[in-house]
Amino acid sequence: MKYLFVIALIMTGTLLPAQTIPSDAAPNCPVSSTTFDQWFQSGKPAVDGVVNPANSVGFAKGSTCNFYAWAKQMFLWVTSESGGGRVFDSAAFYDVSPPDSGKRTFLRHDNSNGSFIHSMMLRAAKGGPHDLPIIEDKSGQLFEVMEPPIDHSGKQIVVNSAGNLVEVSKASITSNHRLAFQDKTGNKIELPSAGIRRSESLPTDTIQTAEEFMVNGEPVFIDSSGNIINVEQGQAGGSGVLETQQDGLVYYLTMTNDVYAYFLTKVKNEAIANAEFPTTQAELNDIKKYAAANGKPGFTDEQALTVELKSSWIEVTDATKSNYITTTAMIPVYDTSNPQKWVQTSQRKATLGLVGLHIVGSVKDHPEMIWATFERFGNTPNGAYTYTKADGTTGTVLQSTDGNWLFSKTGSTAPFNIAHMTAKEASIIAAAKQTISPSDSLRVYAWGAGPNNAESNSYLISIHNSVNTLMPKGDIRSNYFLVGATWTTNGTAPPVGITGSTNVANSTMETYTQSTKSTDNVRGCFLCHTGSLAPGTISHIFGGDTNGLQPLFPASSGNSR
Repeated sequence: MKYLFVIALIMTGTLLPAQTIPSDAAPNCPVSSTTFDQWFQSGKPAVDGVVNPANSVGFAKGSTCNFYAWAKQMFLWVTSESGGGRVFDSAAFYDVSPPDSGKRTFLRHDNSNGSFIHSMMLRAAKGGPHDLPIIEDKSGQLFEVMEPPIDHSGKQIVVNSAGNLVEVSKASITSNHRLAFQDKTGNKIELPSAGIRRSESLPTDTIQTAEEFMVNGEPVFIDSSGNIINVEQGQAGGSGVLETQQDGLVYYLTMTNDVYAYFLTKVKNEAIANAEFPTTQAELNDIKKYAAANGKPGFTDEQALTVELKSSWIEVTDATKSNYITTTAMIPVYDTSNPQKWVQTSQRKATLGLVGLHIVGSVKDHPEMIWATFERFGNTPNGAYTYTKADGTTGTVLQSTDGNWLFSKTGSTAPFNIAHMTAKEASIIAAAKQTISPSDSLRVYAWGAGPNNAESNSYLISIHNSVNTLMPKGDIRSNYFLVGATWTTNGTAPPVGITGSTNVANSTMETYTQSTKSTDNVRGCFLCHTGSLAPGTISHIFGGDTNGLQPLFPASSGNSR
């Protein structure tokens, strides 16, 4: 079998093959050289050349390949160099602050004096439909995790059968595998028969809610009937912290573009009912008119429509930064003397290298948006997969951890995707029977589809090989590849009509919520971003009026920011 070998830099500075992509895949998703030339502002590909955003207003859905081509062009656009930085660092984008009492705010990229610096933190793993952490039991059932309330003394509180809040002094597991509680007087706390309500935003039996309790220092999860949930080893509430094999923590950042920011501000300030993300020129013009009335005369790349970016980063050194798309950020500093608990002590400025990127954007006829994700070569080994060869036969790539990986030991055989530690407030806490240490990661669905979906996998391999051939040699953006993208066939509210890479996951952002079970079910983005076309449902950061991302300015001020 012939392969296109991609070279990735090991942190030691040695160059060795780390990842392969078949070069003999059927060329069923080509990008022509004429089309590729038009992506660049200069009309001709050049190393680090500025790329235009895809024309989302004029998007022609056509085939699956059009969606993947949109994703590839958008990646080259947001990572283009612009004004001494990257487009995602420019004034066309805003950072989104971490949640603060349920609210988030836009942070303007003010680069007038070169002083803007991102602030990155550890982040919980992929959230569910209510933006709660997710766990998975051993049968493949998913649960959103709610933590019980805590009183002023730090004790957990539960609701008893009489409906009163009672402080838990002791929790234990009974012989019939249920959770029992005692109050501070030593008496048993009688619990309601079904105290935890099922989530309502997804189809029945898709995701339930569970509650987490600490028993003898280890997390225990119970379902709505009070039964203990049998989870995979190492799960601890879905807030797993990811660390490279070289002991570097992974940090996260969320951004939106300016069209998104003004769309959200208009919708929330004017309380627009039945709003959907814009997909037409008329809807874009309405946002532009609102922005102009509030001090912003225009958008630099308006044809991109609304764009949301979620990214993952690691600290890089002077010796390794040339192999990454980089930015500058403040990151937390931890006291690492205790291998069971690291406590944040301060922050410091650092150079960060991009390892993963979600690009989510609305396009013509698709208010549910296209959800695409990219990773850096050499991040994580793939699970086994098949693909269609150019001669029409089926090729097979076996799972292998040979070579050098950022998030897996060479030759690792299992277990994969088991969190060794979790983020709790300003601390990192080791999971049960673990120390704070790197885990071994595996990208379960190599191309976001089932391992035997050869045709689907070959589309992504084909467009990668086509664009890679056209990319100027030496362009840092060639160090990244499209893992997959998903959308709905007719722009309907998911889960109706989900297509594309339906199991797509980024191994740096959904590391611990990938599943090896129920391979025919949708396990990707629309597992949680689903239920309606309302922006607050599709986009978790958009949220509601009071508990989501806040407008750029209040309705009464009339001043843009």
